[in-house]
Amino acid sequence: MLSAPTGASAFYYEHTDLQLSQVVGLIREITNAAAAEVKGTELEDAPRRPRAHRWWAR
Repeated sequence: MLSAPTGASAFYYEHTDLQLSQVVGLIREITNAAAAEVKGTELEDAPRRPRAHRWWAR
């Protein structure tokens, strides 16, 4: 069972004049990718503490 999220964020990145580096065979190539856009959300959950074992609670 998960507890309620303890953190939330939203992000948006807009990149222009982006260059990508990749290895093709034994050669590294740098190519122009023009532009890129990244957007999304993230929820963060705190770890739960294990409950203590209670021998009387069966």
